Amino acid sequence: MREFFVSLYAFFFDKVLRKHLAMKKYLRRNYADIIQEFRRRPAVSAAAKPDYPLWFCWWQGAEKMPEMVKACYQALRQNANGHAVKLITKNNYQNFVKIPPFLTDKLAQGLISLTHFSDILRMYLLYEHGGLWLDATILTTAPLPSFAGLDIFTIRRRRKDLHVGRGRWTAYLFYMTKGNLLADFMKTIFTEYWQRETKMLDYFLVDYCIAAARDNIPAIRQMLDAVPYSNENIYALKHKLGAAYDARIFAEICRTNYLHKLTWKEKFPRRRDGKLTFYGKIVSTA
Repeated sequence: MREFFVSLYAFFFDKVLRKHLAMKKYLRRNYADIIQEFRRRPAVSAAAKPDYPLWFCWWQGAEKMPEMVKACYQALRQNANGHAVKLITKNNYQNFVKIPPFLTDKLAQGLISLTHFSDILRMYLLYEHGGLWLDATILTTAPLPSFAGLDIFTIRRRRKDLHVGRGRWTAYLFYMTKGNLLADFMKTIFTEYWQRETKMLDYFLVDYCIAAARDNIPAIRQMLDAVPYSNENIYALKHKLGAAYDARIFAEICRTNYLHKLTWKEKFPRRRDGKLTFYGKIVSTA
């Protein structure tokens, strides 16, 4: 009954919600076989390892990193807290996972974007090895914690937004134990998707697939709902990048957030009116 009223509201008032419902319905109907298969599977994964690896991907290699990405990479190495940082590139990813050749062929043909291929790659890596995947514009400002007792860690926020995840996860940062059910589901549905489909349904396909898993597979919903709230102002520093640097503001942002989602696609000055900007402060440490 609740789903009926949500659909009715979306139909008349909310085009964003309407899109979310349509995408989830498409996946639920067209990939019901995969969803049903995973509903029957137990949520078994390897025990969390204290020395989990950190996965950081820049396809072109370290020498081609923009200065913001380089700053995030250096900060991760400094805050790795004893964990091995694995830099994944187009030249070494096959040393860690075996991705079906038809997927890499579609990447070469331009049918799969590099952004979406990284969505596929991270799930293969997390399933095979476990660990923490951080997108290349995640800045760490404190040593990484232990995730003991968790099968999954991601950014979970109380504040709901219009994104399909509604603050429940962020695809750009995921910790999972080796063999995790969600990682298995994601690599399976991505692989099957590209055997059945000829184009991307939506830029946020990764999030719609996670939503399909959470909505329809109780064991995955339980793992995601067990993730603690943290780093709830993960975008606060991004909004300050072009402003004059203020050590007190920086310290206040970092007091409740040790992870910060930034960007390399926008241009910011290193200095504004002769003063160092937040952007300048961050990249000057790389």
